[in-house]
Amino acid sequence: MVELNKESQVDEIPALNEIQEEQKTQVQTTTSQNEAGPKSTKILVLFEILASIGSIMMGMDQFVVSGASLYAQPDLHIDSNLWSWITSGPLFGAIVGSVIAIPHNSLFGRRPTFIVSCILYDLGVFMSTFAQSYGVLLAGRLIFGVGKGSEAMTLPIYLAELVPKSHRGGHLNLFQTFQMFGDFLGAIVSSIFANVPGTWRYMFGSGFIAPTIQLIGMFFVPESPRWLVQKGRLDAAEKNWKRIRQDTLKGRMEFEEMKEKVQEERCNERSFFSVLKEVVCNKRTRAMFIFGGLLPFASLWSGSAAVGYYMSDLFKSLGLTDKKSIYMQLPVEFVNFLSVLPAFYILDKFGRRRVMLTLMPVSVMALIMIGLSDLSHSITTRVVIFVIGFFIYYFSYNPSFGTLAWVVNGELFESHTRNLGMASCAFWIFGNAAISTYTFSRQIEAYGTVGTFGVFAAIVFVFWVIFLFVFVDTSKLSLEDVKERFEGGMSAIVRRNTREMKRQVQRICGKYLGME
Repeated sequence: MVELNKESQVDEIPALNEIQEEQKTQVQTTTSQNEAGPKSTKILVLFEILASIGSIMMGMDQFVVSGASLYAQPDLHIDSNLWSWITSGPLFGAIVGSVIAIPHNSLFGRRPTFIVSCILYDLGVFMSTFAQSYGVLLAGRLIFGVGKGSEAMTLPIYLAELVPKSHRGGHLNLFQTFQMFGDFLGAIVSSIFANVPGTWRYMFGSGFIAPTIQLIGMFFVPESPRWLVQKGRLDAAEKNWKRIRQDTLKGRMEFEEMKEKVQEERCNERSFFSVLKEVVCNKRTRAMFIFGGLLPFASLWSGSAAVGYYMSDLFKSLGLTDKKSIYMQLPVEFVNFLSVLPAFYILDKFGRRRVMLTLMPVSVMALIMIGLSDLSHSITTRVVIFVIGFFIYYFSYNPSFGTLAWVVNGELFESHTRNLGMASCAFWIFGNAAISTYTFSRQIEAYGTVGTFGVFAAIVFVFWVIFLFVFVDTSKLSLEDVKERFEGGMSAIVRRNTREMKRQVQRICGKYLGME
């Protein structure tokens, strides 16, 4: 009986081969713009912005806390070791949030998960702003982090499920872009309130704005059509699809293709434990999870999160005053924001793999430069080298492995493993961010600036070598077709990449050295 029911469900799926021949001819003779794939509509871009705007607070929090630390620590009598829990607390909370978001996304959908995340954001900000003790401040930071993890797990999935595959890399970059814009806003807020009595409370209080705007916007954003198809709500899925995509023949074909594949997966729906078993036992699925986990390790152990939370302390260690340390964050974070913008173009134009492997070595050199800045005897020279090093670092990090940790994981997993896959991504991102942030001040004390950034540079270099062999380019593939790149597991991926690198070396030698 079960098999008969599954077969009848599959028979109900509108097959793509039922599209009339003249319609197929029409698709082939459409404009070149249409041939590239369905374009993004203005309403889709608006929905993406509303969904992404809460991530401003993720970036903003780093530099708000960095500035607030100079005032909240003496005000609440918190030493540097206890303060490390205030900086890393939201990251540990985010680990919990990313796990909780798995069943919530599956049962209730993407939009309700966003709404809960925004409420937790605001509650955490409220407690932090009005805290009169270390305990209340820490509790607020942890609650804030739960909302942060829940949103971070959900947003890349939501964006990947909404946008055309031909532009998916740029659209998924919205998440990182808003985070970097939040970094810059955090630096502005810290500078504005640097001379105001009760400084740190205003800094924390500024966190109400972004999640509140997003909370209101979520009541106008549609649910993911893919999630609706998974739940059998086909009419609602088609209605939402038409709201966000151009109503063209090619767009309808893409909807039918998505619906067919998702419903086929739905007919073979697995329990949570069977999915876990598949992750362990299936070569292809295991390779997806291993690859998705490597990206956060590479991204966070370059020091990106820790540096954000301790930027004002780093400037202070160069010899600047408290206020100058806060003000110097402005140009650095403005460049940080600008540096993420090229990803909108280059990720889809040149492919994920080429961008990653080209820019990671530049980050290695930039991290070495930042560390060596501490060797100068002149404050001005130290600051100049430090700032230039970060400019180079951001322009190499943000368009590549800083962004791709989210982008690739958002498009990597099959429908039935997507919630668990994105939760594992968020878990690794926030877990690594929490540990690297919590230990950063201790690393500086033990190894100094030179040693700490030297370690970060070495780690990035090691991951660059690893990615030469294991990086899989997912550019311009439908979410349902990405899995084909992982057939055969990690060993097959290594063999394919090794063969391709050999061919590239042979082509280069043949072109420039006249070798066969």
